[in-house]
Amino acid sequence: MNTTVSRRHMLQVVGAASALAAAGPVGRAMAQPARRIERLDPALDRLLSSSQSVQELGSGYGGDLGPAEGPLWWKEGGYLLFSDIHNDRRMKYTPGQGVTLFKEKVNRANGLTRDLQGRLLACDHDSRRVTRQELDGSITVVANSHAQPPVGGERQHPRRARTGAGAEEIAIRYDIA
Repeated sequence: MNTTVSRRHMLQVVGAASALAAAGPVGRAMAQPARRIERLDPALDRLLSSSQSVQELGSGYGGDLGPAEGPLWWKEGGYLLFSDIHNDRRMKYTPGQGVTLFKEKVNRANGLTRDLQGRLLACDHDSRRVTRQELDGSITVVANSHAQPPVGGERQHPRRARTGAGAEEIAIRYDIA
């Protein structure tokens, strides 16, 4: 099995994942001619054509409270992870195979990224912390407070609070540190 994926294919998958996040309950994967890629920067033209169609990968994620979020391409495995936050699970899309359950009971995590060692970082909403999944599958807490109050949660939503950092901000700082 060839797991090498070009940047163009990865961006097509991430674009499709964006459609997945915005998808309503359709019940099956299909092309969505009404949706289109909006080019905000001409640099996008070097990666893909904004005229190509958007393909829905799946539907029914997020429950009544909202869509799926946070796509992360896992190059080595040739798959895309995304967060089904309100259903408290992480999903996996593999080209040619579709969407499957990757992990349940993830503390309604989002903000997926990887560190320089290839470990998965996630921003847990329920436990209000940033966690890292080690290569052996165990979980390490990277941050559970920043500037004293716990990270994440309603108190630190950017539109509701002006102090402290959310879990996503800490994960981003950790990733580039």
